[in-house]
Amino acid sequence: MKGFSGSIWHALYIVLPLGLIVFFWAFFSLEKGSAYFFDPKDGGGSLSGDFEAHSKRYQDIAKLLITLSVASIAFVISLVTSDRQYTSPVAQRLQVVAPIVLGFFGVCVAFLITFITMQTYLYEQYCHAQNRDTYTRWKYALNVSFGWTGLLSGILGFWWLASNLWV
Repeated sequence: MKGFSGSIWHALYIVLPLGLIVFFWAFFSLEKGSAYFFDPKDGGGSLSGDFEAHSKRYQDIAKLLITLSVASIAFVISLVTSDRQYTSPVAQRLQVVAPIVLGFFGVCVAFLITFITMQTYLYEQYCHAQNRDTYTRWKYALNVSFGWTGLLSGILGFWWLASNLWV
């Protein structure tokens, strides 16, 4: 793992295929159809608008992981670029794995910001559509893939960091 951890771009070799797998899983988990209801209880009737609570929960989880990832990026960069000479084995291992860990956290932040933005935009588009027919299968799959891939990328970043520092 040490040689593979040497570049930020190596995180993309793991995360992008993972994102494609999540996209196709989400895409093929839905039946073919012209559009899907965003609201879980929506049938075009009076129960519209129930997605707001779900949206807040999803976006709060994304915001928490974005905050943790940005803080981790700052922490790793500050340790790696510090003027102090770290001779401990843990600090030396951190310098080895820092690039790929920063890649995982960076992808996490980018994907989750995209997820929040896309979810908000797609829901607004859906709410203002007269027939509620804007939330198509591919939009659902794309939104889900950004959310899950961002979440998994953050988890991978913390796992990679922990597994390589405390060996």
